[in-house]
Amino acid sequence: MLGFILFTFLVLLFGFILIQDNILSFAHKKNAILMKIEHFTLNTKFRVILSIFSIIIGIWNLFAPDFGATNSPTIVGALIPSIIMIANGFILYPELIAMTSMSEPTINKFIKTMTRFRFIAGPVTIIAGILHMFFSRSLLF
Repeated sequence: MLGFILFTFLVLLFGFILIQDNILSFAHKKNAILMKIEHFTLNTKFRVILSIFSIIIGIWNLFAPDFGATNSPTIVGALIPSIIMIANGFILYPELIAMTSMSEPTINKFIKTMTRFRFIAGPVTIIAGILHMFFSRSLLF
């Protein structure tokens, strides 16, 4: 139960971290709070740590032995939020893939693709967190 609560909290937290890009783009006037949030979340070290943490959380929950009522992994309750958390790691800091031995055009294409998904990642992550809360023990829905 603690793992369920912790994972739900982290999915929602990452959703709110990712949705701040949307809030900052729609804000006409930036007050002191929005400027601090922007400064904090645009920090490269912060994004690297969050992205690695998000990937680890997604992989951990993907292979966690917490199964649903039918003794099989739940799709909406565990699989989809885990995949979204792994993707969030690469959306938060897409340059993380540059540590691999992929070719330069492939890395650039990956970075461009992940940057394109940054705008919808926050709302999708929040929706996945809410679905995880309600359907954590159901196989499909």
